[in-house]
Amino acid sequence: MIFSFLLFLSLARQSESGAAIFRTLVVFLYIAEFLGLLGTQRWLIIELVKPGHQRKALFINALTYALIISCCIGSIYLIISYSGMYGDAISLGLRYIAFGAIGSAFLMCIQSTLVGVGLSSKVGLLNLVENVTRALIGLALVYLKQNVLSIIIVFVLMRWAIVVAGLIVVLHKLEGPRVSPRMSMLKLFFKQTPQFAMIMVAFLTMRNAGFILLPAISSNRETARFAVPYQLYDLLLLLPTMLALSSSYIFAASAARSQASLRLAIMRLLSITSMYILPLVAISLALGKHILVLLVGMRYANAAPTFSILMVAAPLMTIDQVLSQAMISSKQYRNDRIAVSVGATCAVILTFMLGRAYGATGAAAAFLVSVFVTVSGRFLLSKGLLKFREVVLVTWKPAISGVFAYVTATGLASFTHIMGWDILNLVWPIIAAIGLAAYAVSLFALGGLSTRQRRRMKRLLFQREL
Repeated sequence: MIFSFLLFLSLARQSESGAAIFRTLVVFLYIAEFLGLLGTQRWLIIELVKPGHQRKALFINALTYALIISCCIGSIYLIISYSGMYGDAISLGLRYIAFGAIGSAFLMCIQSTLVGVGLSSKVGLLNLVENVTRALIGLALVYLKQNVLSIIIVFVLMRWAIVVAGLIVVLHKLEGPRVSPRMSMLKLFFKQTPQFAMIMVAFLTMRNAGFILLPAISSNRETARFAVPYQLYDLLLLLPTMLALSSSYIFAASAARSQASLRLAIMRLLSITSMYILPLVAISLALGKHILVLLVGMRYANAAPTFSILMVAAPLMTIDQVLSQAMISSKQYRNDRIAVSVGATCAVILTFMLGRAYGATGAAAAFLVSVFVTVSGRFLLSKGLLKFREVVLVTWKPAISGVFAYVTATGLASFTHIMGWDILNLVWPIIAAIGLAAYAVSLFALGGLSTRQRRRMKRLLFQREL
């Protein structure tokens, strides 16, 4: 993530247009990866956990299924590229991404299989090699002032190189006689598709509506001003997302015991993530413009309102991720699908309306509203898994401490302005550190970091138990 972040910052500093083109095309590559199995990767992992001779057959049929789906996705990308919806650069890049769509779908098969057979560390290694290698090559190409599409070509070629390496690892692990695709097993994948595909499509639509629509309805400049804050938003949500995904076992085990046990797991996880995310949101709201200027340059100072809106969306998305994981663990697939589908519909409609009128700021506002609608839908449909008063109960101490951090950082920033010191763009990290220290002191004074609380956090994070 750090290497990818550095690559994007380098592109953003060099050219707004290049950053917009790159981020839009990478979104299409990620969509091809996550839609490669139409969400059936969850079912595949569960089936592969069961030992036996079916593992290799499942993998081969998963590859076949992914080939069918990814060819359809690639064809759609080619149609879009020739439709005139985007400019010449994005249209040409989409043709490269269409070739990478098949590799992306295969990679999802490889990752799911390795997780299912207990080799998650291999997934991490493959991802590390791919991300670091392509980021380093990309940074070199930025330094040499090469066209942004050359970086996209590197991304596609690296994706295929990792697929080849992954296939070698998986086929070595799944020893046994050669098998070929079977219609009976392919039907199993198609049978699971309706249950998961709409959830995955809706999630990707809500998350990426701004990147897909802005280049078509606005401009590359506005897309860049949306992409840069969104990259920081993504970085902020990295840890909560990892915690939500890695808590799947705890949630599933808790759901098997009782709804009360699952509710307790939800509250414990929300307690931890709120302590992490709320102070960073507070500091970002107080110093957003200066953070952007230091990281990507003065040309993105006008993106501060977009950045602030996305920061407000971050705590809501944290709640959404936890509730979504809980609903899946309790097998509320239909309710999960309804909630995220309504949010995705709002995202598309509002992004088209607000993005056309207000550019990046409008797209960010559309995203915020769609996340709020999705979270509200989850509260209504989750059959009492989480109540609003319970959210208040676990977040009020971090929230008050976050307000204290915001006031501290804003006050210090105002002081430098009153004194006539034009150094805020350089010293904001110091002010941010003081604000975070104020947050920690306030949280400790409110009892949010008691010995009992720390013990619970340690059990959940490191021992994976409540």
